[in-house]
Amino acid sequence: MHTLHNACSFTVSKEGIKPPNEKARAIIDYAKPKTIEELRRFLGMILFYREHIPKAAEIQAPLHTYLLNMKKKDKTSIAWKDEATKAFEASKFAIQNAVLLAHP
Repeated sequence: MHTLHNACSFTVSKEGIKPPNEKARAIIDYAKPKTIEELRRFLGMILFYREHIPKAAEIQAPLHTYLLNMKKKDKTSIAWKDEATKAFEASKFAIQNAVLLAHP
């Protein structure tokens, strides 16, 4: 199977489009954010591949609650709750198992 990496950072093959392994690996290996700024960075990485993650908004909802009324480059430490920790791990798992979007 021959694959191409296009300018949009996706692996394109005759079967469809999927996030490339090296980009998915960067998300999977991302350390648990300590600050709001780090959490924003993580969510930004995931956002790029959101269409490949079923129920992405539902999975990530507990993480977005930390961003309410926070500034963009906020260095505030995150006091992680169990639900948010599970959402963080579920987001990483979801990108690891990202679905292949078939060509029309």
